[in-house]
Amino acid sequence: MAVGSRAGRTSQRSNKSQFQNRQERGSDPKLLRRLRNSASDPAGFGIGSKLGSMKLEKAERLQIAGLECLSVSSGKPGQPQAAAIFCHGFGAPGTDLVPVAGELRAVGGPALDAMRFIFPAAPLELDPDYDGRCWWPINMDRMMAALAAGKLSELADFVPEQLPECRGMIRGVIEWCGKQHGIPAERILLGGFSQGAMLAADVALSLGGAVGGLCLWSGMLINQREWKRWAAAAKTLRVVQSHGTLDPVLPFACGEQLRQMLDENGHAVEFVRFQGYHQIPQPAIEAAGRLARSLCEISPAAGPG
Repeated sequence: MAVGSRAGRTSQRSNKSQFQNRQERGSDPKLLRRLRNSASDPAGFGIGSKLGSMKLEKAERLQIAGLECLSVSSGKPGQPQAAAIFCHGFGAPGTDLVPVAGELRAVGGPALDAMRFIFPAAPLELDPDYDGRCWWPINMDRMMAALAAGKLSELADFVPEQLPECRGMIRGVIEWCGKQHGIPAERILLGGFSQGAMLAADVALSLGGAVGGLCLWSGMLINQREWKRWAAAAKTLRVVQSHGTLDPVLPFACGEQLRQMLDENGHAVEFVRFQGYHQIPQPAIEAAGRLARSLCEISPAAGPG
């Protein structure tokens, strides 16, 4: 049974052609204007997100590890010292979480000028008119039936057929950050929303907790046999997790189950419980911004830990 979520939809038709030129490199003035002037709340955050709070000088379309990615940064001279990789949710375009860059910059301040933000687009296309994509398909009827019956363990046992391939792709993006910019895993913030949060958790745990931080917005436990084994063996992960008590897509109990698993295995979870729906609230953005800033402040001379 596949599980995931669909981020809130706004006017996304303009995103359809954003990745048509897969090999394009360098700054794209039209893309920068589109991002700076993007409509508020494109990802259903509930925080009025815009990129205006982060001065962007560079936006690039890149092919990394078989994924079409959008990279945004301050464009200041010098190599980036840290990176953030965010995976979107079910049914959203690859650009859906791009406003997070500006929101985190507003919290983290100038330190985040040294951070490169990478937004990979999931490999499976759902809706070409709206550039809707997913990391793996959903059997919505089975998922809703299991949730209605309170069978969280059944959902937690689910291992998507596409998960190993997607895991390898995101690990490839992490490796690219090291090869391209010399950024070690300990200065990489990995995160995602809903289905993207599940993928981010899977990757971080499979790497033994090597990444510097993990942001899980409205996610849930899947692949629990492997996750529990990995979580027990991994070094302590710094995690920001959020979940709405009124979430109609993935009920709050799903987030609690994931938090409990991480807690029981000794990981440092800052859990943001909020009275809201399937969205990213401002307190979760603020917690993620603080985590991002701490990664940018790690001395490059320290090297991988």
